[in-house]
Amino acid sequence: MRISANGAFAPVEYVFAAIKGYKKIALIYSCFERSEIALRGFTANISIGNANLYPEKDAGGDITIFPKTQTINYHTKLMRGKEPINHALCISEALNETYIVTSKESQDKDIYNWLMNHFDLPLLTDWMPYLREAGKEYVSQIETEVYGVAPEWAENALVYEMSMTEAVLQELVTNGLRNRRIKISDKPQKPLQFDNMDDYFMKYG
Repeated sequence: MRISANGAFAPVEYVFAAIKGYKKIALIYSCFERSEIALRGFTANISIGNANLYPEKDAGGDITIFPKTQTINYHTKLMRGKEPINHALCISEALNETYIVTSKESQDKDIYNWLMNHFDLPLLTDWMPYLREAGKEYVSQIETEVYGVAPEWAENALVYEMSMTEAVLQELVTNGLRNRRIKISDKPQKPLQFDNMDDYFMKYG
């Protein structure tokens, strides 16, 4: 397949995308080209205009359009057989900011790390199943699709869209502690006495 952005073209190995209704949001582009200049031209242009993915000539189907996105681009040279090629991996800046790519085994750890990196509220990893369920409107798993040859890691990949705010997180933790959906320790504790999250920080943070 070939892909274009703002008039620049490149062959594409795969595009890993999040699906939101009719909108397809490219999270990772994997592209290659004999010409390094041509490849760098494409990767520079995906932040300027929409990227258009063209189906294989014999496959039919429509052009897939991905909105322009700011990416971090990694360029390297590879050998394909005896022929050197240039490869680019373009990773959307929305990854780890708005979206998390994870797996069933790692989702709680990755969500925990995201929350700890974005907020000051002290949390425990044991709380993640509760937060995923109680806050599923703000930690929402979304559909994904791979266009092209899917890499091995994408087979079991999960993508979460993170719209959590500190105020919502504080409310979820407050309710979870009060309703005993989550706990700070397995040992018997005196009932937590706090009026608000500032009070909680002072006493238990």
